[in-house]
Amino acid sequence: IESVDAVDSVDEIAETEGIDCLFFGPDDMKIQLGLPIDTTINKSKELLQAMRKLAKASQKAGKFAACPAPTIDELEVAVGLGYSLIVGGGDIGFLRTAAQQKLVELQNFLNHV
Repeated sequence: IESVDAVDSVDEIAETEGIDCLFFGPDDMKIQLGLPIDTTINKSKELLQAMRKLAKASQKAGKFAACPAPTIDELEVAVGLGYSLIVGGGDIGFLRTAAQQKLVELQNFLNHV
């Protein structure tokens, strides 16, 4: 569920035979809504409403609700809404975090040589 149209149709999508899980894609929604890409779900009324609507449709249809939640704040929101499949991040974010940690480690060493 990555567009405004998909959110508007989420009840029908959830009732579709063969669909077991609805995955909320916040980054595509951010682009459609004109939000900065680093906007967290708990800082946007529109994203939060979309997530809530997906969670309710999933629960009503007996399906799983899924989403990314790379921060503790976003994880708290997702769990609170009833999401049961939660992705803690992606390859780019994990690589960026590891690269930043390695850079700090190397700089710390060089600053003490």
